[in-house]
Amino acid sequence: MIAPGAGPKAAGVLPPGTVVGRYAVVREIGRGGMGRVYEAIHTDLQKTVALKVLGAQHMDNPVVVERFLREGRNASRVRHRHAIEVFDVGQQDGIVYLAMEHLQGDDLAQRLHREGPLPATACVDLLLPAIAALAAAHAVGVIHRDLKPGNLF
Repeated sequence: MIAPGAGPKAAGVLPPGTVVGRYAVVREIGRGGMGRVYEAIHTDLQKTVALKVLGAQHMDNPVVVERFLREGRNASRVRHRHAIEVFDVGQQDGIVYLAMEHLQGDDLAQRLHREGPLPATACVDLLLPAIAALAAAHAVGVIHRDLKPGNLF
């Protein structure tokens, strides 16, 4: 259990420069119910990654921790040009993380907010690649448990 006021790292907030495994945090780029996502640099390869960190509120639940790591390992088996690539999973100093491909641009939720409803042809053009990526995931036994516009780039 994390003590109140134990600092930003214990609260699941990683300030720039924090090193987790082989990844140096640059900045936070997103957050959700399970934790936060950071832009980070692989310290050896100097490669930009997205570092997803399990939230501190989940760290005292071994079932959630194991599921997070298992889902990261499973997602790393998916090979498709329209599926994000997961490079690494791990735990260090009480931080549970997965490192994945860093994407630039807007997700579908941001685009819908900016442009409003899209024409049917644009929807088809966006969804066919997503469906193909989901089919590739299903082919290796992976089920995406959080499919939503914010998770489609």
